[in-house]
Amino acid sequence: MSETRQLTPQQLGQCINKQVQIDCIYNPYHGQRGILVSLSARAEVLFSGGFGMFSPNYLRPVLRLPTDVTNQEWVAHFGDIFVITQAEEGDHVLFCYPNESKPFLTIWNDGEIGCDEMLPYASLIDYLRSIGVDTNNWIKEGLAVHKQMP
Repeated sequence: MSETRQLTPQQLGQCINKQVQIDCIYNPYHGQRGILVSLSARAEVLFSGGFGMFSPNYLRPVLRLPTDVTNQEWVAHFGDIFVITQAEEGDHVLFCYPNESKPFLTIWNDGEIGCDEMLPYASLIDYLRSIGVDTNNWIKEGLAVHKQMP
């Protein structure tokens, strides 16, 4: 018998006011996306046509990868004091100060972050979560849905 991993209510609680997808084959809302409004024994999700109540087990957050973050979003957090380089493999982003080759920050798509010790790491994680970026490798583990960018 295989065990299906699911997010805990505490983990799903990080997604309040964020987009989630309903994953319950026998539910008419299956595959639809809405905004997680509240979470207790049941989760309340806002859709364009109203609200729905679901078991938290049927919800998966809709998240982006760090490589999906736009330059404008990076500048909004850091300012324009750095150079952004996407890795050729497409699995991480490098940040370097101008005229320096050594990166001060590397963010991989699995949520791993390597950064200069002077960088305010906690505020970076808070910012990434606020814009819906997967910092926990949930997409790769199947616990979240990858939000495809237009």
